[in-house]
Amino acid sequence: TIPPDGSSDARYASALPRVRRIVYLSTTAVYPTRVGVIDNTTPSAPDQPRGQQRLQAEACWTGRGAISLRVPAIYGPGRGLHERVRSGRHEIPGDGMGYISRIHVDDLVSFCLAALDHGEQGRHYVVGDLEPAPHIEVVSFICKLLGRRLPPSLPLDRVAPSLRGHRAAKVQQSLDALQVRLRFPTYREGLRELLVRSS
Repeated sequence: TIPPDGSSDARYASALPRVRRIVYLSTTAVYPTRVGVIDNTTPSAPDQPRGQQRLQAEACWTGRGAISLRVPAIYGPGRGLHERVRSGRHEIPGDGMGYISRIHVDDLVSFCLAALDHGEQGRHYVVGDLEPAPHIEVVSFICKLLGRRLPPSLPLDRVAPSLRGHRAAKVQQSLDALQVRLRFPTYREGLRELLVRSS
């Protein structure tokens, strides 16, 4: 996966004629920002430039036979919402009630490896954990673990577009098709591992 620039993906995809299996990491930004529930049957219809460009890049790879994983917010050691809260740089988007799906980086690796074995070429799979949750709920959980107060809120039009979303990924179809068992089925297990057991 590389940040799409409008040309590189088409060039790279066509330069790999003898590769038997490819997994491409796309994003749930290929769906509308506030679409609600998404799964493998939800039509892609990005309403932000980032999502539009990623959908074009994805098509370069799926046209080459790649299996595309549409990935929500990734978190893990050194990256994610918990790091922004811990650093004091995070601000809650609006009322914080927009749903966000996420996935621990270890589980994303499991999806990638499983897709190489079980994925149907040219298809996409929505991945994530089993519990999409309102932004404010996850931030509150992080603050409780860290012993911090909730960060301030900002109007939606003043936060990064990636924080304005309301997308809840239903991933059971993908788990079954790719034969994946999540190590961190919800954000609670993943964040507790990162913020409590590793401290």
